[in-house]
Amino acid sequence: YIKGDAQGNWVFLAHALGAGLVALGGVLQLVPAIRKHAPRFHRWNGRVFMATVMVLSLSGFYLEWIRDDPPTTLSGYATTINGVLILTFAYLAYRTARARQFAVHRQWAVYLFLVSNAQWFTRVGLFGYLVTCKLLGIGTDSVGTFFGFWKFGAFLVPLFVAWLYLRSTHRGPVFKAGVAALI
Repeated sequence: YIKGDAQGNWVFLAHALGAGLVALGGVLQLVPAIRKHAPRFHRWNGRVFMATVMVLSLSGFYLEWIRDDPPTTLSGYATTINGVLILTFAYLAYRTARARQFAVHRQWAVYLFLVSNAQWFTRVGLFGYLVTCKLLGIGTDSVGTFFGFWKFGAFLVPLFVAWLYLRSTHRGPVFKAGVAALI
């Protein structure tokens, strides 16, 4: 909340509320039974999901580059790169679905789901870091450094693990076991 910035405050509120819609709608897209038994719902929910993440990505650009000063930290650039990935993966998921390339669509849709939930991964990673520091008796003086790194990690690590997972279906049992252990 910034006093006197009604437009920015409304954009931030819509952005934050939309994140809940994205989290719920995205999870529903991943349920195989819904895809199989309710394909019409899957298509419409997917369209709503994609439209919402694209609007949230654009509002995120507004919040990062216009409402605040343009980013001067790694965190701001990470948020921008994440937004570009959201728009790119949304386009690729939509294009492959329209072309009825469902195996490829599934990959792009999984990537889109992960980058769209990077803020959730950011919070999980940050709280995990703080809990680990506490358990090990280490001070949290380096939380700023970790946060700068993890803003990239919050979308790159899930993307890498998903890439490995999707590739594991074509690999041997040792590779599959390694990916399962990593997950």
